[in-house]
Amino acid sequence: MNHCIEATEAINSLRSLLGWHPGQRVNAVIKATGTTDAKELESWRRYAMTLAKVETLNFDAAELNRAVFTHLTWADVGVEAPRRLRLRSRASETSKATDEVGKHAAQHEARLKDSRFMTKAGPERKSK
Repeated sequence: MNHCIEATEAINSLRSLLGWHPGQRVNAVIKATGTTDAKELESWRRYAMTLAKVETLNFDAAELNRAVFTHLTWADVGVEAPRRLRLRSRASETSKATDEVGKHAAQHEARLKDSRFMTKAGPERKSK
C-alpha cells in the first residue's frame, strides 16, 4: 500500500508541475525498476487511478512518449505532458516561487540571529 501512496503523490505532483487542472483526468505510466512485480502493482491500480484522477495507468513506459517522469526508489512514475506545455514559463514560475521562499527564510533567519529581536521575545517564544 505504501507504493500506492507514493505513486499517487508522485502523479499529483507531476500533474501540478505540468499545469493540469486538478479535476482533469490525465494519462500516467509506472515503470517498475526494483523488485516490485506487476501483480503487486495491479492490486492497487484502480485505487491509485481514483485518487490521482487518472484516465489510464499503464505499467509500460513505452505507452506514453510525451510523459514526464519522476524517480521513486521502486519505480519511475510518469504523467503525459499537455500538448501545449510551456516549460520555460513553468520553470520561471517555479524559480520565482523558490526565490520568494528563500527571501522569507533569510528574513526569518536574520531575525532569529538579531539579539535585539530575541530580547523582545517572551520566554514561551524562545523555548519553541
